[in-house]
Amino acid sequence: MVSRAASLHARIPALVRAADADPDGFRLLFRYAAREPEFRDVLDSFMATSVDLGHRQLRERVPDPGWAAWAARLAFAVAVEGVIAWLDTGRPDPATAAERITRAVRGVIAAASTEL
Repeated sequence: MVSRAASLHARIPALVRAADADPDGFRLLFRYAAREPEFRDVLDSFMATSVDLGHRQLRERVPDPGWAAWAARLAFAVAVEGVIAWLDTGRPDPATAAERITRAVRGVIAAASTEL
């Protein structure tokens, strides 16, 4: 089985590479396709699969099921929005973009797994 860290490190760089290769297509898919009936199912399926995978990986780290579900959904949103923000700001330092976005996602996970 792939570790949480390995899985996270594989998925976010893939998103960054896809966005870098086709910025307009990436924005179209994640910003506008959700509003279009002919694309909504594809995007909803991708999001559901990604969130489910994240949720399964977070169960051990985040014992509260509600917070684990919250973190899985928010981690997906942060990853996608992080990539779009990176595109929209002129793609600063592409070599570190995936790692910076990964750190933001780790912040979500830490927030969910920390006792207040």
